[in-house]
Amino acid sequence: MNGPRNTIHSTEIISPSLEPTVAFKNLTISNGPKTLLSNISVSGTLNLDDISTTENIIFTEIYKVDLKTTGTLARPETAKQYIYGKVVTTRPIAEAFGEIGISFITTSTSQVPLTVTRTTGISEKITNGVYSAYRYFDLTAGALQNVPNLAVKFSFLNYELTRPIEEYKIYRRNFEDSWSVVDPTTYSRNENYYTVQNLQDLGRYTIGAAQSAPSPLPVELTWFKAQRQAQGVLLTWETASEEENSGFEVQVSTNGKTFSKVAFVESKVVNSSVKQRYSYTDNAALAFGTRYYRLAQIDLDGTTTYSNIKAVDMDTKIETAAAFPNPFADGQEVMVRLPQGGESRPVRLVLTNTLGQVILEQQAQVQDGQVEFAVNTAKANAKGMYLLNVIDNGSKYTFKLVKK
Repeated sequence: MNGPRNTIHSTEIISPSLEPTVAFKNLTISNGPKTLLSNISVSGTLNLDDISTTENIIFTEIYKVDLKTTGTLARPETAKQYIYGKVVTTRPIAEAFGEIGISFITTSTSQVPLTVTRTTGISEKITNGVYSAYRYFDLTAGALQNVPNLAVKFSFLNYELTRPIEEYKIYRRNFEDSWSVVDPTTYSRNENYYTVQNLQDLGRYTIGAAQSAPSPLPVELTWFKAQRQAQGVLLTWETASEEENSGFEVQVSTNGKTFSKVAFVESKVVNSSVKQRYSYTDNAALAFGTRYYRLAQIDLDGTTTYSNIKAVDMDTKIETAAAFPNPFADGQEVMVRLPQGGESRPVRLVLTNTLGQVILEQQAQVQDGQVEFAVNTAKANAKGMYLLNVIDNGSKYTFKLVKK
């Protein structure tokens, strides 16, 4: 990519790229939650559209939003417009830090480049019986360990707090040592922020309060994917472990806010400490616009936990599966191309003649991102027509092949 993109009004998943980071000059997020499929950077304005009541949220998952040295959010985040995950920016202390919940309120002319990485959605254990809010800030400045005395304001959203703001204290640690209380501090009950006076030491900052440990999820969801296919949308997900799991309710929405049940997929094992994979195909080939999917994981006692939301554009032209060369010659392999890659998985192949007799039955292991694989046609001795059936998760493709 030669330079940053112009303003993009995104209406679905922020698209992946072959590049490590997709660069935008300005970016507007509207029409519901979005999930990153790569790192993105914004050097201008990142606008989480607040014109309507839509929840315009960016889920970064394993990626990050980088505001570089000049990027900024259009306005402070709210309960319906925010970045969930990791956002980072680097700039001199004397400058504003892009509305990501940290501000330096002491006048400073320091040109020391300070990097702030804010992470949300994770609660840190401070000490026994003390846990952090679901937000922390990492402050780094290259090899420097200290900065000039500063007054710093750390802000939090309501959903990130599990106790009243006045019950929290500011904690700090560097990236090896244990946590310690930071004094003196002040807080605002109405605006959910804490101010640290005379901050000098860099490291990780958060607020912590005495409370029970955040409840671990009974099911640890490793990933959840939604892929457009010819017959609808293929949903796949994997769990790392399961405890007292009844199963998963597949839910869909056309606005990213109001969801309805599509199907229920029972747990393969109620309790498990090994990986389990699931799939379901929503037969929505005639649907149009953007469809939003999520999983409602339901315990045996009825407790429900929701996954991140995945968006699928039903108006996008999809690639079709193909088999080639066709016709094929004696001893020649036939290549099968799938419509999309995806995670590593087995694909079943069945080659039959016109009488329905099975000539070849095999299982190919498709690797992450792979879209092509070879079929051995050595047992197709006679010239004429054959049928090749390819079963890939919930999708089935049938090809008429001719041996010449």
